[in-house]
Amino acid sequence: MRRFEALVLACLTLAPAAGAQEWHEFYRAGVTALERGDAVRATGAFARAIALRPEPGRNVRTYGTNVEPRYFPYLRLAEAQLALGDWDAARESLDRSAQWNREPADERQRLRARLEAALPTKPAPPPTTLAPPVTTAASPPVTTLAAAPVEPPPPAPLVASAAPSLPPPSPSARASAPASAPPPATAPAVAPATVVEPIGVIEVVSRPAGASVYVDDELAGSTDPQSGRLVRYGLAPGSHRIRLTLAGHADASEEVHVAAGERAAVEIALRRAGAGGLGGAGGLFAFAIVALALVAVMAWSFRRGGATEIPAPATPAGQLSPGATRDASGHVWFGDYKLVEPLGRGGMASVFKAERRGEVVALKRPLSGLMGDPEFLERFQREAEIGRALNHPNIVRILERGEQGGVPYFTMEYVAGETLREVVARGPADPKTAATIVAQIAEALDFAHSKGVVHRDLKPSNVMLSPGGGVRVMDFGISRARRFQGITATAAFLGTPDYLAPEMIEGHGSEPRSDLYAVGVLLFELLTGRRPFVADTPYAVLRKHCSEAPPDPASLTPGVAPELATLALRLLEKDPDDRPASAEELVIALRDFLNRAA
Repeated sequence: MRRFEALVLACLTLAPAAGAQEWHEFYRAGVTALERGDAVRATGAFARAIALRPEPGRNVRTYGTNVEPRYFPYLRLAEAQLALGDWDAARESLDRSAQWNREPADERQRLRARLEAALPTKPAPPPTTLAPPVTTAASPPVTTLAAAPVEPPPPAPLVASAAPSLPPPSPSARASAPASAPPPATAPAVAPATVVEPIGVIEVVSRPAGASVYVDDELAGSTDPQSGRLVRYGLAPGSHRIRLTLAGHADASEEVHVAAGERAAVEIALRRAGAGGLGGAGGLFAFAIVALALVAVMAWSFRRGGATEIPAPATPAGQLSPGATRDASGHVWFGDYKLVEPLGRGGMASVFKAERRGEVVALKRPLSGLMGDPEFLERFQREAEIGRALNHPNIVRILERGEQGGVPYFTMEYVAGETLREVVARGPADPKTAATIVAQIAEALDFAHSKGVVHRDLKPSNVMLSPGGGVRVMDFGISRARRFQGITATAAFLGTPDYLAPEMIEGHGSEPRSDLYAVGVLLFELLTGRRPFVADTPYAVLRKHCSEAPPDPASLTPGVAPELATLALRLLEKDPDDRPASAEELVIALRDFLNRAA
């Protein structure tokens, strides 16, 4: 038991450094690693899950209305330990499973049978049936050697590999063994060194200290704030990618080779992220000009009746963006990434489909006109940091952050499909489709809110729909940004007027129910094909959000389900206290509707 407790204690010491990860995330990571055959990583993940939640069970609540249907960490841990050949640890895990008595007994019996079958067969001590003709010399060794194979349990698995080659001469060889000391001495010495330690250790030192450390793109913890040191145990032998991140610094990564049973050390220095672009008074002056231009463009777009979002200034033809290069074949590169095609361009940044060593990602970088705005650059970096802490199937995952030629960037998982803006542009959706989409958006928000993150800029262009029907929320660029302070050029970035909650417009700050107001606008749009408040200028739209009641969706589009119309109007209440109390409550309401409509 001590060995099991030591494993869990080690994971408890690492758990606080793992930041946002919770027991169910570690458990899912362990299950995935076990399916891929990575027993070393699975062992560590299951042990961390147990350290955070030792009690197993079925349908264990994770967050919101979500559950883990089969939380059996002791059985899965035993399975991983069997794959590593760690018989004693597997037996302890199975004993713990039996003590809780909440994991399937048949699975436990099956794993025990595997354990017994894997254990080495005891070298038969039947000198009673095979008494050799050596009368006096053979009998003393038989009594003393009968205990010898049993006393060292660790080498026991290793003797099994040698046992099959010596079945016939076993009694006589045992009789002669005490006479020749060298054979017994060499056998135990060589075997443990080759099989017992299939794992390695890596020591990471960051300069400056306190950096987050990712091993193969999984968070391992943070380096010590004083020494800058972090040690990661239980790594499979081979090459591992170590990536360090720290606020205000560009990401740094390095490939490190870890040998079995050995400790590899690496020291990585992080570079301060340069502000780039213009600085000082010149930078502020340039930014003021850009800001005024953006306000003018926005006002012009409203007079034409166009969308409320701010179009980006066009890049001159034939001119490459900062940080980009073109090779002899005409391909455009941004550092190690080949830019395949543009995916989108907004008022703050451009997003490209990019490729690096066969991996396809979405790469986001700021527009060159905003490189002199430190507040924007801070928001851009924050989006990457927040996104990496939100690991959920309905949220686009952030992969890497860095800087190229003074231009910050980050990469996201590439999601094929279309944005919700393209869906609503086609007209009203049928009620079941609308409820299915909004339910998945609410699932994403429920998870983000449980992590203390409010999106604050939810709109159709920030929601991706995959061909299989999956929904992903993205662009947490203004999460935790300063509160909305009137309509200025910079504040125009802090939310889109068509989706802003009244409390944000009036300067009272934002909360999770502010996101629910934006969800109400999205649901209204999906049901009717139009937004609840339409006007010629963004100022007029904002006034309507604060003072006018939205029209009933059923009065605009025939066939709208009354439950969904009522829910949309409730989400659009001016007072946050009159809206659903949480995204979880919204998920439950939408699931009830879908179950009745099925």
